Amino acid sequence: MCTLDNDKKINPDKIASTPTLTVEDFKKSINPNEYNTKLSKEDEKEFEKWFIDSKHNGTIHPMDSGYDYDFRGYWKNEVQNNSKLAGGSASAHFTDKYKKPNHATFSNESMYATGNNAKYAGYWKGENFIKPTGNNERKKRKWQ
Repeated sequence: MCTLDNDKKINPDKIASTPTLTVEDFKKSINPNEYNTKLSKEDEKEFEKWFIDSKHNGTIHPMDSGYDYDFRGYWKNEVQNNSKLAGGSASAHFTDKYKKPNHATFSNESMYATGNNAKYAGYWKGENFIKPTGNNERKKRKWQ
């Protein structure tokens, strides 16, 4: 038996017998809304204003709905804290930290590349995205 951080016991035989989906089937099987950072009602109002303003000023592409990116998490943790990761733009590349598992370039740098999701995460080699093979070793995340 293995022990998780929260002292719950898991059976490694069950993990080994869990079927592995193709990357495409995995992306289709998840609910992207489960990967949205939860905000208080007050924060949600502020976020929505920022999101709309960001679409108007070109920070976020006008057609981006957040289907494959956790903009709430980005707003709460980066924009609100004025972090060095807060400089994304529609013409540039937002940090991978908030990419949801259904994102085309979901990588090991995403905060959601944990547990079973990790094997479906690719990684970056310079400017080139390396697609997942299903058994990627965890590489250090840039934002950690």
